[in-house]
Amino acid sequence: MQLKRIDSSMVVYHYFEKSPTEFVLFDDELDMPIIYGSRNLVDATVRKLPSTVTVIYYKRDTTEKSAFKRKVIYKGKKEDINRQPQIETERVKPSP
Repeated sequence: MQLKRIDSSMVVYHYFEKSPTEFVLFDDELDMPIIYGSRNLVDATVRKLPSTVTVIYYKRDTTEKSAFKRKVIYKGKKEDINRQPQIETERVKPSP
């Protein structure tokens, strides 16, 4: 799979937890992943992002097969990206 490079003009990134062992990071276009793999691998890439971006974290919703819940929105520094989610909002279904 081809990975996309980090675009410095993007201000929003989407961080998905697909399963307890599989994570993926997209920019705002959601067309190609920037990085995928273990949490450590994706976290390292998130920490390299500029401090002005927003990272939206999604966790798989186990009540529905193909839905995710938006859990946390990180703005600015991502030093504590592994902290417990503070907000829980709506379910997001991926488009087919």
